[in-house]
Amino acid sequence: MKIKTGKKLKAIAEHYGIQKQVGMLCEESAEFIQAVNKYYRAINTIHYDSQEEKHRYNNLKEELADVIVVALQLRYLFGEEEIDRIIRKKIKRQIRRIADERE
Repeated sequence: MKIKTGKKLKAIAEHYGIQKQVGMLCEESAEFIQAVNKYYRAINTIHYDSQEEKHRYNNLKEELADVIVVALQLRYLFGEEEIDRIIRKKIKRQIRRIADERE
């Protein structure tokens, strides 16, 4: 699996470094979790509002993008090949689990 980390992402990552971007990933992850909770609240409310759901859904996508952008920076900083190897291993393991569930 190859995910291209553009020059701009690399420049951002190098500017801030691992320590700051790990902290940023925590912050962005917390905002994503908050967006998930607000989305679920919007679709599970008694006074269902499709406009509110749409707004929350779009916010969820924005927050996910923020998480991915910072995660890609950390992937670069920690070593893309090593992180990709770990990702492949985890995907393979999950596929085995799914196959086991089907048996």
